[in-house]
Amino acid sequence: VWPESKSFSDEGLGPAPTRWKGACQNGSDAHGFTCN
Repeated sequence: VWPESKSFSDEGLGPAPTRWKGACQNGSDAHGFTCN
């Protein structure tokens, strides 16, 4: 699974609802994962 794939694009989506809980955690792998 590649997050860079077009099928994972969040283009056109608004922000996540504030009622959703959680946090984005950046990975430290060689691919330079970034949170969106």
